Amino acid sequence: MTASATPNASLNPAQREAVEHNNGPMLVLAGAGSGKTRVLTSRIARLIAEGHARADQILAVTFTNKAAGEMKERVARALGEPPAGMWIGTFHAIGARMLRRDPEKVARTNAFTIYDEDDTLAIVKRLMERHRVSPKTWTPRAISGAISEARNALVDPVEFAKLAMTPLAKAVAPIYNDWDLAFRGANAVSFDDLLWLPVELLQRHADVRER
Repeated sequence: MTASATPNASLNPAQREAVEHNNGPMLVLAGAGSGKTRVLTSRIARLIAEGHARADQILAVTFTNKAAGEMKERVARALGEPPAGMWIGTFHAIGARMLRRDPEKVARTNAFTIYDEDDTLAIVKRLMERHRVSPKTWTPRAISGAISEARNALVDPVEFAKLAMTPLAKAVAPIYNDWDLAFRGANAVSFDDLLWLPVELLQRHADVRER
């Protein structure tokens, strides 16, 4: 009784097609409760069990810690043991793992701290003081929110300054320009940096992309 054969017996034809597909990428579109997680974990287990891929060659990304935990449990149950070295997690957890593997490439140590909202606002307040941006005009939360939007849109400080047209954007630009330096000095990353910095890693370092 193999990990690949038994779970697949109860799949419907469309699910089985996705699980057993081998040639190139496959996009699966399905609604809530239709068995997407089951299909994904069954496919992962089959790829490992049949030798198509090692566990450390598979990346599975989801949106919540609960879903990531469920995926790990299902794959382990299908294989009969936890898949050593497999990358299963949320986007932020995978980003943190990437950064801790190559911290020097983002000017940190692997003991960097992930700042929560309060810690991030403390840095924003300090930078606002440095650039004489009054909290009576723009709150630290407004400044932080604008930087968060820029980072999530992959707009770097130089591009942001070029695009700054509104009073808020013009106030944010010099603060955003000092953002990375402030976080590097604290050996820290913001929650948004867990998405931004891995993208930079992949764009700038061929050795990271090729792993």
